[in-house]
Amino acid sequence: ARPLRRDVSRLVVPLLIPDLPVYLYWPDALVGEHPPLLDALARQSDFVILDSARAGNPEEALSHLDELASRLGPGPRPRDLNWSRLTAWRDMLADLFESPDRRPWLADVATLDVLASAGIACEGPPIYPARPLLFAGWFIRRLGWRTHAVRAHGEAVEIEADRGRRVTIHLDGFGVPKGKLLGLHLRWSDGREVIVECGEKGFHVAVTAADGTPLERRITRGLELEGRL
Repeated sequence: ARPLRRDVSRLVVPLLIPDLPVYLYWPDALVGEHPPLLDALARQSDFVILDSARAGNPEEALSHLDELASRLGPGPRPRDLNWSRLTAWRDMLADLFESPDRRPWLADVATLDVLASAGIACEGPPIYPARPLLFAGWFIRRLGWRTHAVRAHGEAVEIEADRGRRVTIHLDGFGVPKGKLLGLHLRWSDGREVIVECGEKGFHVAVTAADGTPLERRITRGLELEGRL
């Protein structure tokens, strides 16, 4: 069995069709140690499809993902299905601040609260899902914030950044898929707010001016995808 496992990657090569992209689907690749076979098959592929949602320790899974990307170098690109599930949220937020009069708002966001599902209730300390962590990391990076500290407080994770800015992830919503984003709340120091809630028909968006005047109320199509390949 062991020699066969070592030779599997060589057995796969004749089955590949030239000039067509090769996708390696290994959803459990971020669970535990990386098997040598994963690296061997990944080097024969153009894309490596993983899923950090399947890992028991999401923070460790994201670390594994970073290590895998470093080991594979400029070749195959690891793709996390959890990141794809956030596409609708990222597109919605980008569209919300696309207009010339709204784009300057991004320069002085004070706080972001992310509400995500905790999944199934269990005893012991909470395990923070990877999906809201990925979203928080994307938000912080896109806005150019510099993080100073990350602290866990029960069902919440607080990420402190420069200039007193902060992202807080709250876990709630037992019974829905673990890590599913349920809502966002952006605040500005002058009182402006953006609240987004995920409903059955799409995103419920509410934008409020500094004086409390409603600027926008709408429902946008596009929901977080939960399916797997």
